Amino acid sequence: MQKVLSMVLAAISAVLVAKAQEVAKEGAATAEQKEVLQIEQDKLKAMLAGGSAAAEWFERMEDDRLTYIAPFRGRVTKAQYVDQYRSGEFKVHASNHHDFRVRVYNENTAVMTYLTHNTNEIKGQIHSDTDAAAMDVFIKRDGAWHHIVHQVTLILPK
Repeated sequence: MQKVLSMVLAAISAVLVAKAQEVAKEGAATAEQKEVLQIEQDKLKAMLAGGSAAAEWFERMEDDRLTYIAPFRGRVTKAQYVDQYRSGEFKVHASNHHDFRVRVYNENTAVMTYLTHNTNEIKGQIHSDTDAAAMDVFIKRDGAWHHIVHQVTLILPK
């Protein structure tokens, strides 16, 4: 846990000292931003497929020390997340991610934010039409991006 916290603090420090790059318009993304956005698109496809397909994607692509903070579930480790997909305890029935912003710092840390509208099932209970804001932190290690933090905050209806 301390290592994950250290990585998050390092990412935050990088934010304070580095000049950020942001996806402002389609086509203006850097190579690093495109790589991170592609990971998110691939993750969404796996989540919608669900079950073993999602579990296998998360096992392969997510950092072993990933910290997931999500509504209705609290703090979840990578192992717990994989188990929830594999067992069918967690299912994504519909998801629309949009309004992506990706900032890359020092070419090895990326922070992505986006809005999402979802219908999920957790332990048999449907959570439909939920709007949320999400933040992901990635670090580049050995030439590959590793997803280390995912945090979701519900947006309450007005």
